[in-house]
Amino acid sequence: MKKKFNEAVISTIKNRMPDGEQIAPFLGNLLFLGKEAIYRRLRGDVVFTFEEFAVISTRLGFSVDSIAGLKQSDRMFF
Repeated sequence: MKKKFNEAVISTIKNRMPDGEQIAPFLGNLLFLGKEAIYRRLRGDVVFTFEEFAVISTRLGFSVDSIAGLKQSDRMFF
């Protein structure tokens, strides 16, 4: 499950990248991570942390709901 979710995150990031931006430098600057750490995440060797996901999703304009495939009726609020 974790691997499928991470693959969906990577795919969404690639689809939402601003025009003219390269993914690794963009994420490195956004997350303050080195090139190798970014490539480990993009290869799927390391999963994005929740905090990293939150920063990326806020900047690129997508939500965990869209990645997980939840519908409005599936959401639970506390």
